[in-house]
Amino acid sequence: MNKLKPFLFGIIAASGALIFEMLVSNLYFILSGQDIEVNYFNRITLFLLVVVLLEESAKFIMLEKFYAGEIQKKISGALFAGLGFASVELFFAFSNAALNRTAYPDPGIIGALLLHIATALFIGISIIHGWNGSFARTATTISFAFIWHLSYNLMVIYEQPYVFTYAFLGITYLFLVFLGRRLKPNSA
Repeated sequence: MNKLKPFLFGIIAASGALIFEMLVSNLYFILSGQDIEVNYFNRITLFLLVVVLLEESAKFIMLEKFYAGEIQKKISGALFAGLGFASVELFFAFSNAALNRTAYPDPGIIGALLLHIATALFIGISIIHGWNGSFARTATTISFAFIWHLSYNLMVIYEQPYVFTYAFLGITYLFLVFLGRRLKPNSA
């Protein structure tokens, strides 16, 4: 399988999510006259919930489209798609660090990179195993990815030591390995 295709799908999904996030932010500002990002990194806001939902929905849609064209569905597609998605966030983190004249972005960006790969892997596993056949299954898959993503964001917002954040991500990866090995792909 070509590794560039899922990577580009991930970049496209992240870019699409970013455009929708900016649309929501600007509409909020137009309608309320308040900047939505004032408390974005300090506490849970409706905007944060919308951003997480948009990102995980974009990953699901992108991976579903990607796997629809694949005869042999491999988990590496989700891995590279997650890496492509995370690379957009990484690009903006490094760009922001350069604009603010800091040597490097916040160390939490590594956690964000790992998080996007983990949620893409979970969504990929769910699609490979046929959990996307109905609205309920799709909603369940997106909900689990949403909860993982939001849990990570809560650890960052409430300034948990990075060791806890990375432990959370490590446990997530162990769960994904267990899940991927226990289930057989849907042959339908």
